[in-house]
Amino acid sequence: MAMFEADDLISFHFVMERLRDSAFFAEPYFELVQIIPAVEDGFRYFENTAA
Repeated sequence: MAMFEADDLISFHFVMERLRDSAFFAEPYFELVQIIPAVEDGFRYFENTAA
């Protein structure tokens, strides 16, 4: 299990793109099973902005 934290979604996406081009994913060292993106306190942001 790995957990990555970023200041915004684009930063996270850039990290994943860089990893995709690295030996970390290109070589069969690990099996990528699932990516579960999450927004910290996203439910609060939704409740505060929902009409």
